[in-house]
Amino acid sequence: MNYSFSNEKFVKIKGSVSFNSIPVTNYLVHVNFDDIDSNTLAFEKEKFDLWLPANRKAKVSFIKEGFVTLHMIVDASFIPSFAYKKKQTIEFNVKMIKIENFNKVHLKPFCIAHFKASENKFIVSYSTKKTKKFKAPFPTPYSTFVGAKPINKYLPTVAKINKDHTRKNHPYFQLVQGALFANLNYSIFNEKISTANSYLDRLTDIDKNAWGNIKPFDTPEYAAIILKTIHNKKTKDTLFALGTWVGTSQLLFQSFTSNSKIIIHGKKLSYTLKYYKEYDLNEEQKLIVEALRNIAIMYDELVRKYMTAMKKKSPLKLVKNELFLQIKYENMKIYNTIIQ
Repeated sequence: MNYSFSNEKFVKIKGSVSFNSIPVTNYLVHVNFDDIDSNTLAFEKEKFDLWLPANRKAKVSFIKEGFVTLHMIVDASFIPSFAYKKKQTIEFNVKMIKIENFNKVHLKPFCIAHFKASENKFIVSYSTKKTKKFKAPFPTPYSTFVGAKPINKYLPTVAKINKDHTRKNHPYFQLVQGALFANLNYSIFNEKISTANSYLDRLTDIDKNAWGNIKPFDTPEYAAIILKTIHNKKTKDTLFALGTWVGTSQLLFQSFTSNSKIIIHGKKLSYTLKYYKEYDLNEEQKLIVEALRNIAIMYDELVRKYMTAMKKKSPLKLVKNELFLQIKYENMKIYNTIIQ
């Protein structure tokens, strides 16, 4: 079925509505003309089809409960007389977004259609401005180890990994790589080049496209430079970044000499999870992120206690603090879940 808002059928807009490639049904299309008059239509199926008149500017909004209202603009304000000789069609698809993922960019039209007289047709332009992808502000694990100064150079590192977790379609695919990358950094920190290269080999086995072009390390100095480059690129994936935090923490919480660096390490997690929007995560990944959010809550409390103690000039001894020990235990559970 198609709809018309006047006797004059000049431009047809048509397409379909979906969410994550799944058809969306039973939604509304609200059309506002020149901010003067408007109408709302209900569509039972994913496909929509309606006519708009000439010499009007229409704001077409797609409305569905639980989703962000998205809109586009059809600017047919000034149509030359020769254009009426043929009907016009504008076709596009609408990809809905869950309401919890609302961003200010969604207040703007996702596309604008305007009539181009020289071509006697409507041209559709899509917004090219992309939202800045969130990047976790974690330093390289190597830098964290340098700052926290663990005195034990022989902490147990990853020996075995559940092979299922290294499959590309597994929920822990990026998390596992992040944890291994943390162990690689720990090896470089301790100047164990052969061990670091064995971790690089394991990462290459997991994802050759991501790691296969990295040459084996020959010196700690060279490795530290390369690790920073790898880190900046890979932590654009927040799951990988969270995996590095978990893996770094698993080692760091066992041996450190700088309390302040441990506090900063936790504050970075709290900041990350405050601004991280969880797009397209499956249930297993959501459980990991939720567990890390619980750690972040505990860390916030630990930071408050730490700062209060500093003001009283009686600093906390983290290695004996019950809240810190609970954080250490909860992180170990997450780590084991990812690895095992």
